[in-house]
Amino acid sequence: MTDDASIPSSPTRYSTVAITLHWLIAALLIFEVGLGLRMEAAHGADKFTVFQLHKSIGITILLLVAIRLLWRFFRTPPKITAKPWERVLAHAVHALFYLLLLALPLSGWIIVSTSRIVVPTLLYGVIPWPHFPGVDGAAKAAWHDVAEFIHVNLVTVIYALFALHIAGALKHHFIDRDGDIAKMAPGTRAGAWADPRMIAILAGVLLAIGLGRGWPSTGAARTAAPPVAETPALPTPEPSQPVVVAPPTVPIENASEAVDVTTNSIAAVEQEVPVWTIARGSALAFHTSWSGEAIDGGFNSFDGDIAFDPEQLDRSRVEIRIGTASVFSGDGQRDETLKSDDWFSAGSFANATFKASRFRKTGTDRYVASGTLRIKSVTLPISLPFTLKITGKKAEMQGTATIDRTAYQIGKGDYAATDEIPAAVKVVVKINATRK
Repeated sequence: MTDDASIPSSPTRYSTVAITLHWLIAALLIFEVGLGLRMEAAHGADKFTVFQLHKSIGITILLLVAIRLLWRFFRTPPKITAKPWERVLAHAVHALFYLLLLALPLSGWIIVSTSRIVVPTLLYGVIPWPHFPGVDGAAKAAWHDVAEFIHVNLVTVIYALFALHIAGALKHHFIDRDGDIAKMAPGTRAGAWADPRMIAILAGVLLAIGLGRGWPSTGAARTAAPPVAETPALPTPEPSQPVVVAPPTVPIENASEAVDVTTNSIAAVEQEVPVWTIARGSALAFHTSWSGEAIDGGFNSFDGDIAFDPEQLDRSRVEIRIGTASVFSGDGQRDETLKSDDWFSAGSFANATFKASRFRKTGTDRYVASGTLRIKSVTLPISLPFTLKITGKKAEMQGTATIDRTAYQIGKGDYAATDEIPAAVKVVVKINATRK
């Protein structure tokens, strides 16, 4: 005879871990719905920020669903109290949910990994996430098209499943009154309209959609790179200061052929011209826009050799080296993109270099430096109007110029167009220096 007591009974509710994972995944999925609507309406920098968060949430859902499936494999769920056909339908909906909750983030991951524009993925702007393995090569475009088709169409399917799942839960609660919701929301009173847990669930759904739909713009949500210590705001130069911009020309590989740069090094003139050291409070900033929204950024790392004397302009020399990997624009993930080959190519070109060997005075404490600016493999002539005040052994310099980013191949591929990101970029230099 079989001892019925030895047969494990089905649990009356889901485990605490299963309940936690269920509601966390549900909240993130509903948030993604609102975020998707926000992403469709966003433009420029806002769209970039929302898209990065969308990726982070998607990968989080993928990981949580994988954990949920492992947990379900080792833990028996409670039985569904329903008619046979309802049980079949419920199991089918659950199975499709799991399939789609894996397929959606996986297809999104493939889309990002096969995009023509390489955008590194940093989960929540902090944790690096690799590209999907095995989708490079000749079939890259095909992988992208298939993944995009799956991702776009499965969104509609999961909306329908979500509605069906909610309808079934409400039927069990209000019509059947069988207490099935209490298995996932312990303490819920079957059939009660004003049950606190049902109200909390409804409020959570509305809150998650609202948070996603109204996600802050990049101005509030971006995570900026740390600014240079004690860097004051950089004012716009007076209109009287002319800006000489080199027109886009063929890249000059030998800068000395384009500008009269003598072979005299800084060391050779140290005994005749004062040599200056860049001090705290210096800053190198740039100002541009994306779809009409201002983007203010700069570089956190730069140094240089400065030998300058207002009385010996013909002997003065300046060379400033800018670390391209230190670029920041107010958004951590966008900053990673700026380091890529389409932009500053920081992996291949660690420094951009400004050299000037010709100076002329244009007014009281006003000068123009003429030289070259090298970014990546492109070197072009440039003139930098600036003001300079020297007090004892301290000097304060500030200058502004406008460069054509397309002439330096900054922003290639889809970024080369100037309808959303203009070609002209204003560069503002502020240097505090101490005489050696």
